[in-house]
Amino acid sequence: MLLLSLGIIVITAGAVVVIVGASLAQRQPQDARSTFLRVAASSGAMALGASAMYVIATPMLDGIFSNTAADTALVLSAGLMCVTMATEKERCARAATVLTTVAGVTVAVSSELSSAEVARAILLYALTVLCGSCAVLALRNRVLPRRPVQLIAGGMIFYALHCGARAVALTFFGPATAAPSSPLGFTASLLAAVVTNTAVTIAIVLILVPAARASRRKSQTFCTITISDWDLVSKAYGSVRARQLLSELQSVARDHNPFSVDLRLGVAMTVARPLTVLAPPLLYECGWRPDEFALLVADDEQTPSDVPGQ
Repeated sequence: MLLLSLGIIVITAGAVVVIVGASLAQRQPQDARSTFLRVAASSGAMALGASAMYVIATPMLDGIFSNTAADTALVLSAGLMCVTMATEKERCARAATVLTTVAGVTVAVSSELSSAEVARAILLYALTVLCGSCAVLALRNRVLPRRPVQLIAGGMIFYALHCGARAVALTFFGPATAAPSSPLGFTASLLAAVVTNTAVTIAIVLILVPAARASRRKSQTFCTITISDWDLVSKAYGSVRARQLLSELQSVARDHNPFSVDLRLGVAMTVARPLTVLAPPLLYECGWRPDEFALLVADDEQTPSDVPGQ
């Protein structure tokens, strides 16, 4: 059981590091929906990992038990939702990341070193702060669709109030409040978690479906790449070399985009930023010189000078 728990936490933590790190480290601006979906996917992975480890764990008879890996994963899941609501501004995103990290470390240490009752109280207070912060950031978010964000805010406010009530009850009235028959016991906590996760899941779907449709429409839009001023190129490089450049361009385009269509002086592709896609194979595999690659013209906003290595 211990090995299984460790395996789950390692896998989910790895997913968080890769996805969130890639999102925060990328220098070029990203679509807000894309960033949200990446971090939300990390949050979902942590939540699933926490749920699996709670199922594996054996609760104590008084209804309070501590599982370091599961508690930490649960806090990180809520923290990542806080991060994804803060990605509108880099400073807020970094602050949310620091808050999530501090909360995760605090919960992990308390779960390992404190009694089950104290560890559970700290966990509940951390969830209250993170879910409340997520709700505030969601209400202030101006880049994501309004209705899904409001749904997330509502779910997080509900869960923050529930965790806050449980934390206060546990602090002042003791472990009896966590008994299965208690209004704030296991059954009530499970229902609160189900309601919150349902609201967040619906919101994610409401953001995901339009994003997927937009991506599909974009992928089906052709972008033409042609060799500029064919007559001048034929004179400067020779007709044989000019035809070779055209043939290699069309061949590479077919290799990287099965839906490409050959044109008289170029090719039409259904990929975003086609010059970036074509640059490595043309420059490094076909042996094109930079001045030859600079002859290509795409009908989007990208120019050959945008391609690395120019």
